[in-house]
This record gives sequence, C-alpha cells and structure tokens, in this order.
Amino acid sequence: HRETPSPCSNYPKRRHSHRTAAMPTPRNRKVPAPAPPRRRPPRLEYRAKDGAWYGARMALQGDSLRVMFEEFREEFDEWHDPNTADLASPGDVTALRTRFRPASPPLEDARCGDLRRGQLLCVLRAMSNGERKYYDAVLDSVRPSRCAVLTSFHTHVCYALSTSADQICR
Repeated sequence: HRETPSPCSNYPKRRHSHRTAAMPTPRNRKVPAPAPPRRRPPRLEYRAKDGAWYGARMALQGDSLRVMFEEFREEFDEWHDPNTADLASPGDVTALRTRFRPASPPLEDARCGDLRRGQLLCVLRAMSNGERKYYDAVLDSVRPSRCAVLTSFHTHVCYALSTSADQICR
C-alpha cells in the first residue's frame, strides 16, 4: 500500500508535538498606493466669453473675483475687478450674476430611468458640419424604448426624449 504524498510532506516533522508552535506572521502584502484625492465636481457653471457653459469655481482674491474653469489652465481664468469698467454699474453686476448657474450633472446611462417631465437639461446636438452645439432644454415627454449598451454587452431600457430647447451656443 503506497501513501499519497500530502502537500505538507516537504515540511519537517515536528519533534515535540506537545509544544505549541508560534503562528507564522502573515507576509507583508503590497497595498496599492491610495488614489490622489478627487476634487468634488463643480457646483457652478459659468458662461464664458465664448458663450459656452463650463464647470467653474470662484474665489475672491483681494478686491477681485476670480473665475477658475475646471480642467483648464490658469491662463484661462477670468478676473472681474470692481474698480474697472466691467463692473461699473449695478446692471453690470447683475449681468455678471446671470453668467453663473447651478451645475448640470451629466446624465449617466444608469440614471436614464430617473428622467421626469419638466426636468431641466443641457443637451448636445452634433451639427452636420461637425460642430457641437449645447442647448438648455425642458423635458416635454419620456418614452421607454429598448437599446443595447455595447460596452457591457447587455440590453437595458433607455428613453427617447422630447425637449423644448433654447439655444445657448450659437
């Protein structure tokens, strides 16, 4: 009768079975470095000089208001100084205030079922010349339809949208 070797057969046998052996220490596992802290998405959008809306943050620096665009270099920041002509009158201040609005979060595929009639949206339309135009829109109706999500190879319910849009980028 031949014994099947056990996976532990390469280890030496204990000579003193009455002694308790110390538990081996676990090997040091490599732990991935923590991800750099993610900035929270901007809560404001700002209509820049080009007429488009961008995620932005603002800060008072001295007497000036600094508008910092997300994902753009510092050289693109806009400065508004109350001692210059761009904020000379109360109407100028009101005009500046209208260039800010709450951020429009992007609509993720998983959230398409959360859409409701009357909801405010910022929609993109690709023009035939390759230009992309953004519009503010109010959702008129939502109609479920089937669509395939190719990235995860499954089918889910998406929605066909009908909107009333006001052009914001010309």
